[in-house]
Amino acid sequence: MAPGDGGPKHQVWGEAEALSCYGSSSHSSKHETQPVNGRKLPQVVLKHLADNVTQLASSDSSSAELTPGQVQLPASSVRQASVGSELHNLGECKPCLYLNSKVGCYNGQDCKFCHLQHSKKNTRPRPCKATRIQCKQIASMLNVFAPEPEQMLELTERLGAKSSYMQSILRGKQRELVDEIAEREASSPGQRPMASHGAPFVNTRTSL
Repeated sequence: MAPGDGGPKHQVWGEAEALSCYGSSSHSSKHETQPVNGRKLPQVVLKHLADNVTQLASSDSSSAELTPGQVQLPASSVRQASVGSELHNLGECKPCLYLNSKVGCYNGQDCKFCHLQHSKKNTRPRPCKATRIQCKQIASMLNVFAPEPEQMLELTERLGAKSSYMQSILRGKQRELVDEIAEREASSPGQRPMASHGAPFVNTRTSL
């Protein structure tokens, strides 16, 4: 205290002195007080918020620089290959029908069917058990009538128009019928072939 002063003077600490520990005046002027609901936030609070925002931005940028191999995916989103997945790249595998069900596949990696992702166009939903039994019963009734190949082809187109499963069964029956007729003709080459409805086949062509 200099001599001749009237009395002790109190030194008032303002915002400039309070922010001197955080950096230079140029840094402190960068974060000015902003009015919120008519009141100004202290620069100490603004400085704290600015530091936190900087840390979040740096953490996001560092995570964006990770290569795809460094990103850890959850275990539920990763499909493990099974024994039946060996032919997946060749397109000759059969997808597992229990993999996407509620209970999942109990065989796991030992499953003989493929556990890898398949496109929807190559995956046909299997009909329920009641529908499969009904289709097989209809196909077995055709054995009683023993239709001709032309009639069998027409039945395949009509009955299998709305069901691909039924169409596949009828095509199998059609192949069996064709093979049976071929074996019958091969076993009795001297017998004249029979036309439709059991009538004998008549050759209407005239020789030249």
